[in-house]
Amino acid sequence: MKNFFKFFGLSFFSDRIASEASDRKVYTAFVSLFIAFILFVTTLVAADFCSFPVRYGKSDGFNALVYNAFTSDTARISLRVENGRIEAARNGGEYVKDKVVDSFTVDGEYAVDGYNLTVDTRSMDAYDAFEVSFEDCGISESEYAALPFAAKKNFTPKIILTDRERVLDDGYIALCMTYLDRMSDKTGLDYDKDISDRYGEVKNSSVEQFEKNKSIYLLYLQGYYPSLFDEKTGAPNLRNFYANEYMENDAVKNYLFVFEDMIVGSFESDGVSRKFYGYASKLNDGEVVTAADAYTARRQIDKFIKSAYNGSLGISTYLYFINSRRIFLLAIAIWLVLALISFGLSRAVKRDMPKGFVDWFKLSGAFILWSALITAVICFVCGFFVSLDTVFALITPLFGGIMTVRLFVFFLTRALRKNAPCESENGVVSEQAEVFDAELAGGAPQINSEKTSKRTALKKFKKRGLV
Repeated sequence: MKNFFKFFGLSFFSDRIASEASDRKVYTAFVSLFIAFILFVTTLVAADFCSFPVRYGKSDGFNALVYNAFTSDTARISLRVENGRIEAARNGGEYVKDKVVDSFTVDGEYAVDGYNLTVDTRSMDAYDAFEVSFEDCGISESEYAALPFAAKKNFTPKIILTDRERVLDDGYIALCMTYLDRMSDKTGLDYDKDISDRYGEVKNSSVEQFEKNKSIYLLYLQGYYPSLFDEKTGAPNLRNFYANEYMENDAVKNYLFVFEDMIVGSFESDGVSRKFYGYASKLNDGEVVTAADAYTARRQIDKFIKSAYNGSLGISTYLYFINSRRIFLLAIAIWLVLALISFGLSRAVKRDMPKGFVDWFKLSGAFILWSALITAVICFVCGFFVSLDTVFALITPLFGGIMTVRLFVFFLTRALRKNAPCESENGVVSEQAEVFDAELAGGAPQINSEKTSKRTALKKFKKRGLV
């Protein structure tokens, strides 16, 4: 076991120890590869979460936006957390679950240095009151409404998201049910058996009315816009509007969104752009900013943002794990390619080094662990100076570069050694045979390693009782 750990931990630093790879099982290298993968995922997570407080603290524009909105004496926005949900109040008013601030459009006093703020604490499940455009369909909205169900499948109108909520009140649900009743009439042109059957199940179900209304609304969308919605397609919600309009729009940068269940931000720090998500589910209940003095109030809102961001650790780790599968596959490819190249070069160089592909595969694997460790340290440090996308992109080439350099050093030192060629397919004896002869008693005939065949060498060993 001692020798195993010696090989496992020190083979990167010693050619002699690394040469033992050919005598060991290949699973040792696969253990190193697995540890390397865990190291890469851990590095990405650590570079992300350890660098965030530093980046946040150096973003003057983002800090100015936050402090102006949540700690100023005038026009302050108050935030409160209740059971993992955020509520907001403006100018000392009541806490509400509503759209409180939107500096992108109307509340310009909350925009600072090119940074914008939106506080919308309406339910994260709230549906969007989207509009539909028929400009590209060649028909008007009234003509589309008059079409039978089957004919509507031939037209695909365009959905236009809004920042308004679709309220499923009794009046709107009655409108949806009127249309679904038409689709349930077997004598009508709008009849559809599938929707009719599912509509009947919903009406007869014992679920609470709110859930029943949601099901009726989804069925209505599938029946009225069959080319846009199906049984697997949910209705767009308000979060879709913000995602499409701002968060997934590369042209929009520098903002903070405060939603009912999470915060989403984008800021620049030392020339590096950073987007982040934070979740309210693990935040402590109570008002976020309670202090009267500016310094303490700023520390409280800072803690709120950092704590919310730390709440995304679980989902972020999972996402890094999933996305790092590509790194894992590329690491295997690097390992195979380097082993193949080394094997090919060793066939052309008649020196004391491994000759088989499997031997080179094992030897390359012996360098994986420390190559990954060095890569992890470098990438972690880089996380404080470059974007996380850059860190992610840096891992594979850096790992491959370190592996290549270490293999080159091993190959070069072996190739430059002043020893006779090692055993090859031509029957030339190995260096070990030469050393054996050199240690024999004085006057013993030496083997000419360049001219003597393997068979001749074996005969001489037999005569001396060595075989």
